[in-house]
Order: sequence, then C-alpha cells, then structure tokens
Amino acid sequence: MFTDTTVVQIPFTTEMAKAAVEGRKICTARTKSYGKPGDYFYVGATLFCLEAVFKVPLWMVADFLYKAEGFESSAGFVDTWCKIHPRKGFVADQEVFVHFFQKCD
Repeated sequence: MFTDTTVVQIPFTTEMAKAAVEGRKICTARTKSYGKPGDYFYVGATLFCLEAVFKVPLWMVADFLYKAEGFESSAGFVDTWCKIHPRKGFVADQEVFVHFFQKCD
C-alpha cells in the first residue's frame, strides 16, 4: 500500500531524548523542518509520529511552549537553546519550526 510518510531523523540531547520517551517533551523547536505531519522518527527504540509542524518566532516557544519542550521554566529553555546554538544564541524574533509529536502504538 502506498503511503506518503517517511521515517525522519531528529537529533536530541540525552536529556531531551529521556524527556521525550518519558512523555515530558511533546514538541521540539528547530531552525529547520525535519518532516511533516504523519512522518515518523525514533528516539532510541521508541517510535514517535509527527502530529504538526509549523513556524513561530522563538520567543513564542520560550514564553508559551517551554513545558511542552520538556522544561520547567522559560529560562531553562532559553539557557539550553543558547548552549546548543552558541554562535547565534537566543534571538527572540528568529523563526523556528515547532514539531509536535506523540508516541506511536
């Protein structure tokens, strides 16, 4: 049967991979799109399905989606973003792709 889905690779830090597998992380913001709704990816042996992918300014992730990103605070998200992107740092108006996902059965 033909399907229009793809298995994609989305890299995670060890801490964020654990948060995703434990269900504490249900989205990830990226500087580029890693897939489209319906695509799949693995974190370790756990299969996830992309539910939605859309662009927003980075400040929206920090202000409103930090818990969905697996963080306890907005500052925690910003801190981690700056560590992952040391050259550019946190640029509030930067457009990022938010990928919402859930574990697949």
